[in-house]
Amino acid sequence: MSIHLPGDFTFIPANLDDDPEFPLQIILTDAFQAVTAAECWELIKQEPNGGAFGFSTDPWISKITAEMKYEGHTPSSWAWTMYQMQNIARDGWDAYVAHVRAFKRNGGFCGMGYV
Repeated sequence: MSIHLPGDFTFIPANLDDDPEFPLQIILTDAFQAVTAAECWELIKQEPNGGAFGFSTDPWISKITAEMKYEGHTPSSWAWTMYQMQNIARDGWDAYVAHVRAFKRNGGFCGMGYV
């Protein structure tokens, strides 16, 4: 069991490569809260129409986006964030935390699948 409660992203750096333009903890916390508020944890497990989050017209994606408060996303950072939420939904919080920690231990950080 993780020592971090679901939605507590303090186990990752505050910013990507110390870049304040990419505040990881804020971005991921905002998305986690948005998926929760939109009640879309089950829906985000599936592949979006169009094969990618950035090209999908699924109404549930619009519902999540409407709940998000962070306004500094690029199209790629938004899609990356949605994939992080999808990993959490599919694998569960504790597995997500374990994957991120293992990935960081192996020298990686911002992989396609995990932070």
